[in-house]
Amino acid sequence: MRCPPENELVRACRILFGPETAISRDFFVRLQPSGISKAFKKKALAVHPDRLITANEEAKKKGIELFIEAQWARERLILFCKSRDSARQCRSKGAWSPATAAHGHAAHPCRDRRYTDGRIHSDRLYAGVLPQRSLLFGEFLYYSGIISWKTFIEAIVWQRRQRPRFGTIALQWRYLTEREIGTILAARQFSESMGEAALRMGLLSPLQVNTILYYQRLLQRRIGEYFVEHGCLTSERVETLLRKCKRHNARFASRGLTVPSRISD
Repeated sequence: MRCPPENELVRACRILFGPETAISRDFFVRLQPSGISKAFKKKALAVHPDRLITANEEAKKKGIELFIEAQWARERLILFCKSRDSARQCRSKGAWSPATAAHGHAAHPCRDRRYTDGRIHSDRLYAGVLPQRSLLFGEFLYYSGIISWKTFIEAIVWQRRQRPRFGTIALQWRYLTEREIGTILAARQFSESMGEAALRMGLLSPLQVNTILYYQRLLQRRIGEYFVEHGCLTSERVETLLRKCKRHNARFASRGLTVPSRISD
């Protein structure tokens, strides 16, 4: 597996440690998993649903997106540290640099977890009542006490990895050139999607961005497949819970309460 590009490592550092962090070779040399985990926990606590339970829907949506971004940054940097510290990799690749370090191997998402009555008990489970609004299936599982918040985020990250990258589609459809994609990635602001950055920079129209996002969603696998594929839930259990989720959401459909469109099941 290829090492993440150096600009991805820099972006990951700025997500976890702050946009004003000075990134240098010495920074990567000193970077340790303990510091990464500490920064991730601080970032994650700020957007955990227990802290946003009284917030509006836009704030909750933003919190989930920030958590996903922090999770992505943590994975990139932990894998980077593992590969950096591997003497064998350093010898085989030549002189070490952030751009030449290779990926490590992430743990299996459902490994070492305990299951009882279809519930995942590796992390603290939600014990409150179901929110009185329409819910995504992953949210329904979390608020029903079936999965932890950590597992919910892992499932969303997995789901997003199944769909083609925004830039790949834009390049294939000749909406953007490779040079324009590089310009967007370099100029993208904290927590800004590639589509949002392209719009801000005038490189794509709203119609082009929405067309790419719609195509991505068409190719995206259902989040329920994650739990079946990783042995968390059976397909029959997923179908049963899906029906319960639909019944819950039907109660609020007439009120115009909808789920966030960018984090879809």
